Amino acid sequence: MKLALSDTKAAYEWFRPRKDRRFWAKYIWKDFIPPKYSFICWLAIRGRLTTRDRITWEEIDASCGLCSREDENVDHLFFRCRETWKVWDNVRDWIGLRRRPTTIKSAIKWLVRDRRPSRIVHVAERIALIATVYYIWLARNAAIMDGKRYDNVWIVFQIKIVVYSILYAKFPQEQVMQQCA
Repeated sequence: MKLALSDTKAAYEWFRPRKDRRFWAKYIWKDFIPPKYSFICWLAIRGRLTTRDRITWEEIDASCGLCSREDENVDHLFFRCRETWKVWDNVRDWIGLRRRPTTIKSAIKWLVRDRRPSRIVHVAERIALIATVYYIWLARNAAIMDGKRYDNVWIVFQIKIVVYSILYAKFPQEQVMQQCA
């Protein structure tokens, strides 16, 4: 028995997922976002960052390296740790996100849903979210591995530097400061 082309296509369509399950992929992988930022965000979304809960090959203290109150995992580090709340609150107020995100995916959903009329502001929100994840991860590693003090003001400052430098490169003729201040 020979299958018709339409039968093969119907079978393929039945097995193929209807929706893109990784809605966040096209949000974090953009040419204007530095690849190292996208990569760390991608690892965080997939739960693959080497947080203390994932280190099973060695006996270590699993408590958070920033607050020492709870066990460290991706959700705690980025959204439940009292130290990183300060960074998120500053960035959230700066980019105008009304809700406190609980996961990276939920933050991306809110930013996609809450699109701004200005393209510059939308790009700034995207960069700010991904840069926040990157700089929190960098600061966590510096605190644990190098014994450096966690400084949320420095992290927010670095995020703003990155956002503005990328915006000025991407929109050289636009009034970036007026739209993103």
